Amino acid sequence: PASGTASATAGFSAAGFTASVGNVEPEHVAYTHRLIDALPSDVLDAVHQPGGARSMVLALLLSRDPEIRERQSAVVEKRFGLAARNESEKHARWLHGGHPGMRLPLLDLALPTLRELGEEAREQILEAAETLIQADGRTSLFEYVVRRLLHASLRPGRETATATVSLGTLKSDTARLLALLARAGGSDEAEAARAFEAAAAVAPFEGPWDIAQASGKLNVRDLDRILGHLGATRPEFRRKLVEASATAVQHDGKVTAAEAELLRAVCQALDCPTPPLLQYADR
Repeated sequence: PASGTASATAGFSAAGFTASVGNVEPEHVAYTHRLIDALPSDVLDAVHQPGGARSMVLALLLSRDPEIRERQSAVVEKRFGLAARNESEKHARWLHGGHPGMRLPLLDLALPTLRELGEEAREQILEAAETLIQADGRTSLFEYVVRRLLHASLRPGRETATATVSLGTLKSDTARLLALLARAGGSDEAEAARAFEAAAAVAPFEGPWDIAQASGKLNVRDLDRILGHLGATRPEFRRKLVEASATAVQHDGKVTAAEAELLRAVCQALDCPTPPLLQYADR
């Protein structure tokens, strides 16, 4: 998937990011207020109303490809009506004309509204989102992130228990995850290898490591399984893994929206609540 625009990560460090896990600092609150102030009034109104929040979430999943988007919009209309289709398409046009760094904050603003809905309404949103994701026969990293965050928010506590796995499996899972993060920003192979090596140096396992061996293609089930295994580890292990993950995405001195979104999904799977990160991605 496209990595999106990036900017220098002024003020960002992997250790600092890890130390802020679970803590809401004044600068995070200030960032949230700046984001809200920058949003168009109709967008801000939408995410605070059930129908508008639903349309915003679905808009995040509408494709830039006109043919695919038409199929997706037809699904929205069939499930929720013409008004919902029109609103989702309007939000999608605004999103596609803006910057990728706005996507995750808008999802964050919409989720509290959607959590207030009844179980049946939440399930309808999850089912519609899944249909939109599957419309083109593939799942992008961004779609994967949206799916994980939606399920975590709208189906809380439904994660299936993960069986105990060996240390060898956990090390392999760690390597494959760090390799994915090292490549998420679209860097060349040499930079990805350096990012992987830097991340591995602070990972909760000792070497040797081999990025080439860890870089096999991951499908959605593979990534779910890996995050399930790693999410069942001890808190100390998970915090070190968060630091290694943050190291991988910031090694080249910039954080793309795609990297920030994937890092957010990883932290959610590890039950490590994170502060706003997309302030480090270009708006």
